[in-house]
Amino acid sequence: MKKATVLTLVFVAACGLGVSGCRKAAVETPPPLLAEELAGGDLVQFWSTTLPLDEGETLEHLYCRRGNLYTVSSTNQLRCIDSFSGHIKWTVKLCDADVTPSDVGQLGDEVAYVAVIDKLYGFLTDNGQPLPPRHLKMAPSTHLHVAPPFVYFGSHEGWMLAEHATHRGQSWDRLMHATILSAPVAAGGLVYFASEDGEVVASDGGQRQVHWTFKARDAFEADLKLSGTQGFVLAACRDYSLYALNPIGGQPAWICTTGDPILQAPMAFGNRVYVITEPHVMLALNELDGERPLWSTENVDRFLAASPRALYVLRTDGMIAALSHQDGSVLFTLDARRLDVFSLNEIDGQLFLATRDGLVFAVREIKGRYDDQEAAKAAPDQKTGQEPVLIQ
Repeated sequence: MKKATVLTLVFVAACGLGVSGCRKAAVETPPPLLAEELAGGDLVQFWSTTLPLDEGETLEHLYCRRGNLYTVSSTNQLRCIDSFSGHIKWTVKLCDADVTPSDVGQLGDEVAYVAVIDKLYGFLTDNGQPLPPRHLKMAPSTHLHVAPPFVYFGSHEGWMLAEHATHRGQSWDRLMHATILSAPVAAGGLVYFASEDGEVVASDGGQRQVHWTFKARDAFEADLKLSGTQGFVLAACRDYSLYALNPIGGQPAWICTTGDPILQAPMAFGNRVYVITEPHVMLALNELDGERPLWSTENVDRFLAASPRALYVLRTDGMIAALSHQDGSVLFTLDARRLDVFSLNEIDGQLFLATRDGLVFAVREIKGRYDDQEAAKAAPDQKTGQEPVLIQ
């Protein structure tokens, strides 16, 4: 009996010291993206930053705008991050947590706009200094589209609205008679809206003068976009079709009938147009003649970014895939299952990624070219001005 007691004490002591595996060793949490995976795709983590979140606060949204990355948390804290350095420039409280603000629009490089119900708030991008809030005629039902000097958006009541950045007397609106869920797009002095009754309207950007209308067979819900070289208005419809409308006159340059509803906005890069249908099938189209897809691939959840080398998408299995523009083949993949928040970058091939607990980072192609003014100034062997910077 005494011998058994001694053996028991020895066993307990061994467990207390971690001998014989009685106590599990601490397991380190792997980083969101592994360095060897990045290196395998000729990518580099360009910067990372950790947001100072309060207890219980989580990161919910990332918005990429030229020169800046905006984050919105569960408590509606808006933070502005310099997209070149990862430096947190400023933080403001937008509204209570039970209110949903709009996305962030940016006027040039100077002002960030956010709508909260029927008020439009502006903040200087350099320091977050607030501008006097604007009372809106209608609360936005779409993303904000900023084309200086106007902030364009649609409403549930069917109004298309243009808020002038500096002169309220030049703001205008027009009734479309149906809910607007598609964010508008503007170019060449015109702004384009699409509604749930299947109508696309081209208006003068500075006033409510309609230039042309186009009627489809079902509702438009996806945001409107423009094609890369021809400036076609890309309108994805629930009637299973993607319409490429000529900006002059509104006649279809081509119609791609996919066989499934299209609820996501298309993405344009160069002379390619990409669209994701409801069953997560992505089609690649020729901008000049998109009736027949060039190629297709399955299990694509959303677009992330595009560069001359690759189209970056998030797949339904949680992997980031770099796809060849030529044939859709997978060049490489990154395991993104430890990530939670992704930003669409329509400016260049940079990936902006984050976790709910506030880790935000930027991933770039090692030989990619990016329009970074700070980088141009910091590198004496590089040209300054508008010349893009080669990241070595």
